[in-house]
Amino acid sequence: MLSASNRKSWVWLLLFALGLTASFLAIWSLKFKWAFIGSLGLLLPFLFTFVREKRLTLTALMIFVLPLRIDYNFLWGKTYSVSGSSAITFGAFDILLLILLLDWLIDATRFKSPGAIRFFPMISVPTLLLIAVGAASMIYAPDRWLTLYDLIDFIKAYLFFLFLANTIRCKRDLYWVLAAIFAGVITESIIFLLQYYYDISLAFLAIGDVQTAPDLVFVGNKLEIFRPDGTIGHVNSYARYLLMFLPIALSIVLTLRDGAIKWIAALALTLGFTTLIISVTRSAWISFLFALSAVFLLLFSKRLLSLRAIRNTFIASSLALLVAFLYQDHLVDRIVSDDNGAFFSRVVTSKVAWRMIEQHPLFGVGLNNYGKNLDDYWLFSDPYTRIAAVHNNYLLFWAELGVVGFGCLLIFLIAFFLQIRRATSSRYAFVRVVAIGLMGAYVAFVISSLADYYKGNTILISGIWGLAGLTEALNAMSERYSDSFLDLVQQERWRAARKSSQNIPVSDSATL
Repeated sequence: MLSASNRKSWVWLLLFALGLTASFLAIWSLKFKWAFIGSLGLLLPFLFTFVREKRLTLTALMIFVLPLRIDYNFLWGKTYSVSGSSAITFGAFDILLLILLLDWLIDATRFKSPGAIRFFPMISVPTLLLIAVGAASMIYAPDRWLTLYDLIDFIKAYLFFLFLANTIRCKRDLYWVLAAIFAGVITESIIFLLQYYYDISLAFLAIGDVQTAPDLVFVGNKLEIFRPDGTIGHVNSYARYLLMFLPIALSIVLTLRDGAIKWIAALALTLGFTTLIISVTRSAWISFLFALSAVFLLLFSKRLLSLRAIRNTFIASSLALLVAFLYQDHLVDRIVSDDNGAFFSRVVTSKVAWRMIEQHPLFGVGLNNYGKNLDDYWLFSDPYTRIAAVHNNYLLFWAELGVVGFGCLLIFLIAFFLQIRRATSSRYAFVRVVAIGLMGAYVAFVISSLADYYKGNTILISGIWGLAGLTEALNAMSERYSDSFLDLVQQERWRAARKSSQNIPVSDSATL
């Protein structure tokens, strides 16, 4: 016989199960996108009660869902942009970011721990100036809605930066974040491969109202290469997503001994490199080669190329050659065959952007308003590039925000580089290893920005500022560990001096 309290517990559990079942039945009578989001909303709070590390789990989940693009697009169709966002996106990543920001700020103000909230001016100042210049451009921008869309993306990216920079405080936190990043790369690579081999979508982007078609490469009238995009939005954006994280995985695989994170990084590197080859994005290939050079140069200069690292390099090189051999047709055809005017289109759009810059040198044409001004500066006959943004991140920022906004971007890039270089000089090996990977990602970003733009994809924008947050967290971690080490040394010196002045035997020191 059950006691009264047990019967009451079972009654409540049965009622909860019935309510949950009824909710699921009601939810799945809606459209798929709402049913999917509603199901997650019902399940996550219930599953979350069994998790011990709640903040770390939510942080890892937020980072993991970022590339999946589980978003809904508000005001889509009101206006269209060729150079940035065409809607206000709000989804799983944004919800988790807001929850984590509130939790962090409440804890910081409640316990009043020193250093719990830091501003990190090296990155924050140029970022806020860039946002301010973009906001000011609403005064003269032809389409203020488009400017608002991009501003919201930049503000979200900056809040993401602040959260990561302030909350990654130890090696364990860092490994949680890295594991989530690599899990995202693995998931995206699997989705990419399934799309490539089975010609299916699998894109969570379908949850919103926006869906993009895979990119196709033709030689004459013959389809030569099918280029899926994971859930990122475009195959070029997918390749640049990989460029942000593969150098970090490479640095970890070659040097670190920690088992779990090393194996996750190895799997992400293998799958990510394979899909990078299949993407046939030439500018990404070139950028990755520069990133590889930067990683190996820094590993050598920082004396991290041990026998273990050389062995791992040999294994990684063998796997890379195997992948290149398996997909040699992609490599050869993309390098030597006709590109159907892809390179010429980049030259044409660069000339158009420069004409725009010459006419609006100081303040530009307005954030995310490049496409609204194309007709006024077009003097060419190419039908495709007549409706395309310039494939150059630097020229795009200069054309939209003028020399003022472009200057803010350059200051951000210089500050970002200096902070990564500082982290590569840390006295702690695991900080140096991750920082070297970050430097490789930075080099890839700088090089690939010459051939395409990042501003049109919210995942890439958040990713870049997320890497900046990771960099600042590494530097703060080094400072914290160094202060703890100095405190320990000072305490030992004080104890030794006190024992010496009082002539206390060493065996009695434990009683002090």
